[in-house]
Amino acid sequence: MFQYKQKGLFKFVNNDDGLLLREIKDNINNLRLLKLNAVKRIVNEAEAVIHKMNLKKWEMDENFTYYSTKTCENEDKLPAHMKTLHCSPNYHFYDECVNTSLSSVHIPDYVPVRENEVSKAITWTEKLDRIFSNNYDKDPSLSWQYFCSTTGILRHYPGLYEDYLSIMA
Repeated sequence: MFQYKQKGLFKFVNNDDGLLLREIKDNINNLRLLKLNAVKRIVNEAEAVIHKMNLKKWEMDENFTYYSTKTCENEDKLPAHMKTLHCSPNYHFYDECVNTSLSSVHIPDYVPVRENEVSKAITWTEKLDRIFSNNYDKDPSLSWQYFCSTTGILRHYPGLYEDYLSIMA
């Protein structure tokens, strides 16, 4: 019957309920602060990048490229502005195929990629990769990180591609 008691696998100890609740509260607060600090680092870096770049005089480079969530390693033909993102399964991200060195960009179909403001947002937000990676190194319990611009682009870390074929099947 109660084999776990016979084998001594468990030990019951009386604890101070108040002390236990304070420890739980402190642990949750520390976890919250880790996440909050990660968000603050992203915001601070985004502001710093914008101040460094002279965005008013910025013109789109006709040859600009980015890692898109819509690309797939198996596609034969990619549009010229998309780079192939090499991903591998990662247990931390529920075995999703991701790239923890880079972020990728999701652009809704109705957003014109070649528009100057959109390409500007894609270009300057690429500089957030360093902070995304740094946040992940500082807090391995952190999972997905996002930055969305007013142009409609969504940059997320780690980089991944959406497998639309599996959704449609």
